[in-house]
Amino acid sequence: MRQRRSPLRAFIVCSICAQAVAAQAVSLDEAVVGDFSNNRFAPTAFPLDFSGPTPGHNVLSGTLGATGTVDRDYLRVVVPEGFFWTELRVGNQTTTGGTGSFIGLAAGGVVPVAPEAASAAGLIGWWLYRTADRGTDILDNMAVAASGSSGFARPLPAGEYGLWLQELAPGSYPYRFNFILSPVSEPSAMLLLLSGLLALPRLARRRS
Repeated sequence: MRQRRSPLRAFIVCSICAQAVAAQAVSLDEAVVGDFSNNRFAPTAFPLDFSGPTPGHNVLSGTLGATGTVDRDYLRVVVPEGFFWTELRVGNQTTTGGTGSFIGLAAGGVVPVAPEAASAAGLIGWWLYRTADRGTDILDNMAVAASGSSGFARPLPAGEYGLWLQELAPGSYPYRFNFILSPVSEPSAMLLLLSGLLALPRLARRRS
């Protein structure tokens, strides 16, 4: 007689398999993919992921600097469903000129603020990052409303965000940021799911 497979056991096996099949954490490097977009209405896509040997870490690398024209990098950061964006760490490779380099954040997949705007109205946050910020999380700094930005509460939920990076000083200044995700905690939903799976054999016996 063929033994029926327990739905709960199948669920556990699938969960283990999903954890075992882990790809490398996402990274986007301007030196590899080419110059990031300088169009705030058509930013370069950067979909974040939660996988790899260091789950939730997504590394962005690029270069800024004014060499005749101002170099601006615009990106569309995508936080997947089921996760929060919890940190934005400045990498040790990051350098800046003058008083610091600008990073701005907008809700949605574009940046609605023109670079010549007199205020940060339209952004949810911004910060002038410096070499002193290396190894630190600057998402807290960006979250504070300033110069017209609305401010925001951490962690940031799933969705699209427009990122604006700019350096006005002449020269070349590399940057690296680590976008860190954390899973949304849903213990009650998991308990409901497990309860339902455990009830399946009882329902099957009643119907037989």
